Amino acid sequence: MGTKRILLCLVCALVLVAWVAPPTQAGVPRPGQILKSLAADPAFPAEWAGIWNIATTEYECGGSTPTDSYADLDTICAGEIFTESTDVDYVCDGTIDANSIDVSCTASITEGPCTITFSSSVTGSRSGDSVSGTNTYSVTYSGCGPIPDECVDEVFTGTRIGGEPSSCASVPVVPTTWGLVKSRYGSE
Repeated sequence: MGTKRILLCLVCALVLVAWVAPPTQAGVPRPGQILKSLAADPAFPAEWAGIWNIATTEYECGGSTPTDSYADLDTICAGEIFTESTDVDYVCDGTIDANSIDVSCTASITEGPCTITFSSSVTGSRSGDSVSGTNTYSVTYSGCGPIPDECVDEVFTGTRIGGEPSSCASVPVVPTTWGLVKSRYGSE
């Protein structure tokens, strides 16, 4: 099978998964992934370091009826780089300071006439051991056939339940390595 045919099959499979699977299985990051990193800027300052218990309620964009809710644990290390943790190469830009986060990430996949664009915008605030905010995540399809666009608002709150673990001292020089390991095998 030729390389183009394999790539086309892969993209078609990704489109099908994104279309059929619930958002949390189709690349929509959970808060534990939202507050994590794989590559590029910006980085979390020391004030964010620790183990966080994050509770999230999801809504269709602009909706008022919850579609899902869940809780995750997340470990953030001082200096850890922010990006979305999925199999798509996101480019993220924005700021994280001692008390707030305002980061937007985008990625796209194109194969033939089909372009799938992923975007995420995270805004939130941290005060002591508490965090709250919103992540708006959308997937748009162009030239891919009759696939409806998706949009999810994730409203999250969290409490820091532990300090920065000693494992943070072993964060490698190349951030993508640490993030990749954490996204595949979980975090503390």
